[in-house]
Amino acid sequence: MISINTNLSSLITQRSLTKSTDALNLAIERMTTGFKINHAKDNAANYSISTNLTTKISSYMVAEENASMGLDMLNSANGSLDQITDKLERLRALATQANNGTYGSQSLEAINSEASALVDEINRLYTTAEYNGINLFATAEATPAVAAFAAPRTVTVDPEKQVSAIYVAGETFQEGETYYICNSDDLVALQDMVNDMGNPADTTNVTFELTSDINMDGVEFEGIGYYDCGGMDEGRVFSGTFNGNGHTISNLSAYGGMDYSAGLFGYTDGATIDSVILKEVDIETGASASGGLVAEAKDTIITNCAVIGGSVYSDMSSAGGLVGSMDGGSISNSYSTASIESFECAGGLVGSMDGGSISNSYSTAEVESSDSDAGGLIGVANNNVQITNSYATGSVYSEYGYAGGLVGFMESGSISNSYSTASVESNGDGGGALIGYAYVDLSGTGNYYNSETGLDAIGEDDSTSNIMTYEAKTLAELQSPVLLESIGYTRDAGWRIENGVPVLMVFDPPATGGTPAGAINFQIGIHSGESSNITLNLGFALDGVNDLYGIGLDTTTDYLTKIDDLLSVVSNKATEYGAAQNRLESALEEISTQYENLVSTRSTIRDADIAEVSSQYIQQQILQQASATLMATANQMPAIALQLI
Repeated sequence: MISINTNLSSLITQRSLTKSTDALNLAIERMTTGFKINHAKDNAANYSISTNLTTKISSYMVAEENASMGLDMLNSANGSLDQITDKLERLRALATQANNGTYGSQSLEAINSEASALVDEINRLYTTAEYNGINLFATAEATPAVAAFAAPRTVTVDPEKQVSAIYVAGETFQEGETYYICNSDDLVALQDMVNDMGNPADTTNVTFELTSDINMDGVEFEGIGYYDCGGMDEGRVFSGTFNGNGHTISNLSAYGGMDYSAGLFGYTDGATIDSVILKEVDIETGASASGGLVAEAKDTIITNCAVIGGSVYSDMSSAGGLVGSMDGGSISNSYSTASIESFECAGGLVGSMDGGSISNSYSTAEVESSDSDAGGLIGVANNNVQITNSYATGSVYSEYGYAGGLVGFMESGSISNSYSTASVESNGDGGGALIGYAYVDLSGTGNYYNSETGLDAIGEDDSTSNIMTYEAKTLAELQSPVLLESIGYTRDAGWRIENGVPVLMVFDPPATGGTPAGAINFQIGIHSGESSNITLNLGFALDGVNDLYGIGLDTTTDYLTKIDDLLSVVSNKATEYGAAQNRLESALEEISTQYENLVSTRSTIRDADIAEVSSQYIQQQILQQASATLMATANQMPAIALQLI
């Protein structure tokens, strides 16, 4: 039928032209992108599969990079290990050479000079080896405000300056000189020289170095420096410098009888005591003061010291875990865990304190006074004692006096950024969760006490100007790292938080022979299971490397065995690294295989067959041209209808 209004031929041609144009555009898109699936509408099922494959392929690319970086890290670690091994082997050669009796003192000093330089370099390599900012052998810790000494420092000893040697020779100490305490005989000799009633040795401006750990089990001891309760023996006093170098004196028993003080030091005046650790002390006196480290301390500076375990007892006077009675001076970065019992003035760290300061210190001791005041940190504090960043967590009991979680009786002074979780009990005057009795003026901020004790922060407050601030917290809150760090127990201040309690990092193992680097996880798969991970602890401890400083000078130490032990440690770690490298290389091969298979599968599903698509392109192009031509013919149909009119 020929009509004017309806041009069926044109409609058919338009539809065909649209269809061929769409097909042509699709072919063009596939040829320009190279994919036959560009949108979900192209093939919904295969589009989903292709997307999942693309995700896995991307993950395998990252896994391959991870494995390669892991190999690079282990290559770096192995390189540093090889250098350490080379230097240990040279040290062994030097030790073997030094054992030969044909070398004079100058030759041995030359050997020691080279050996010391090698040890320095081993320590440098050990502490600085890193990859991409990660310490390989030792964890990079924030530098604390206190100097770590937990790995005892090795000291080169001059045998002629051992205390026992000069004591036997009848000599005295020379001002400005350094003397060495290597064993219990040296410690007893120092005591006897200082305590000599007829001619006490003067230790002013004299330094004493502790060179090794000492076991005092079975050794009779009273204390270095003599002080009786009548003050008749104040001339027998230690006033020098005692550097413990982080060494431990264990099983010290000191007995002061009915008249004299007792402790490692009986009486100090103007002394400096640093880096001494006492373990399992047994300190007892009848009438005077007793302390694990010092019984009577006047204007004494104590740093980096600890009394761990044991007991301190005074039948009449002050008793403290670290110091019995302290007049001026300071205590910092120190702590005590020894149990304390005294007739009066019992303190976990200090029994009684007249002036002076305590900072970055703590006590976990059980403290008991049968007559007078008792405190978790200080029994009695008079004359403006300053306490900062210190705490007590033990137990405090007073039969007749005041009991305080931190201080039993405090006349005046300041407490800041300190707290107590100690249990407190008093059958006498009363107790406080922080202070048993506050007498005059107190100041300070940022203090906390355990609300679960049921006690007020201050048991009895007669101070005329108490502006000290404090706040009650539950035990759980006081063990919160967030709260503790906000008070000031931070790594920068020398603390780390362990099980809700601040611990001084000064007693942490140092880089050499200390905290090993944590486990490194190599993510070499695309899943989270064990099959996709290789874990390796890169860290290792070089315990004893500092002992090698004496090669060439010390003929009594078996350096060859020490070096062989270190070589064994390094060799075993190199074996671990090698095994991990083999696993990473195997993982790389597996990743490559998986990657190739996935890419091939995705190509089959998604990639366009250009030969096929180009044929479709030509076909649709011809159809489009044909439709366009026929469109012109179809458009002539209404004109034909007009000719019939």
